[in-house]
Amino acid sequence: MPLLPWRNRCPYRRNSSRLEVQVSVTRITSLGIGELSRRTGVPVRTIRFYCDEGLLAPLRSGGGHRRFDPLAEERLRTVRRLRALGMGLVAIRSVLDGEDDLGEAIARERAAVDAELSALAWRSAALRAAGQG
Repeated sequence: MPLLPWRNRCPYRRNSSRLEVQVSVTRITSLGIGELSRRTGVPVRTIRFYCDEGLLAPLRSGGGHRRFDPLAEERLRTVRRLRALGMGLVAIRSVLDGEDDLGEAIARERAAVDAELSALAWRSAALRAAGQG
């Protein structure tokens, strides 16, 4: 039986594919979603949500599993810090993508909090006056 010409040139085994080889390399240099969750303390479900919202950009393995580069860990920590400050996901995404300056985004958030505090102070005074009358 004659050998096919491509068999001699193919650097992979007959039952292997470039995708499989690429995935094995990716696994060495990337994190699975469970490992990222363990390292950051962020639930897997939340990480999936952030991926769907465009805050994290995972790679995909041959089986379709999310894989994250080492920078995703710090990016996820940044997302959590900004969420703790009350910043919305759209604003966070624009900061992380470099479309907006972090200082300006924080200043806008601070202005919104100041406006909310002012409205609450007015409401509190109005309720106090209504209770006395």
